[in-house]
Amino acid sequence: MLNKKIKIFGLDLDNTVIDYTESYINIAKRFKLNTNLRTRNSIRNYFKKTPEGEFVWQKFQSELYSTGLSFAKPAHGLLEFLHKSEVNNIKICIISHKTEFTTSGINLRSHSIRWLETNNIIPNLIKINDTYFCDSQEDKIKKIEELNCDYFADDLVSILENQKFPKKVGRILVDLENSITNYNKNCIKISDFSDLLDLI
Repeated sequence: MLNKKIKIFGLDLDNTVIDYTESYINIAKRFKLNTNLRTRNSIRNYFKKTPEGEFVWQKFQSELYSTGLSFAKPAHGLLEFLHKSEVNNIKICIISHKTEFTTSGINLRSHSIRWLETNNIIPNLIKINDTYFCDSQEDKIKKIEELNCDYFADDLVSILENQKFPKKVGRILVDLENSITNYNKNCIKISDFSDLLDLI
């Protein structure tokens, strides 16, 4: 449980800090997908079943994480969570393993930083120097440990349940679509950051 004094709280970026719900809807329309394909899981599962699924899914993600950011919003309750963290002197770090460049040369990390600035998260609530991009999941987990995070919030079960994930770090599973059922119950699952307000 979140019952110890929190000094450093780490956050993943995509589908944790950034809510792509509207982005998925709009990019799906660009790709002329059926109207029942409008969520992350439904679109990803659909592409997996097609002959060129992985290639098209990567192309979809390239648009999602670049031009699609214009439709993205801060996750529900995030801004209030960040404000309360600031009041309580809790340092917030973003640790992401987002790919830097797409195959067509689009810098996805730069797009993310601009989104954070546009939404007044950087530098008002999180310092640019506390925003880290790693090249792999392994590097991300090392950074979480290196920064001595008390808790880390991520949408990926594969991160939170990785054998190398530091045992002393509390695990928050962010499920914005409220669709994840298979996860370690040592994780605290939330769909809205307001669920953490009474615990920081």
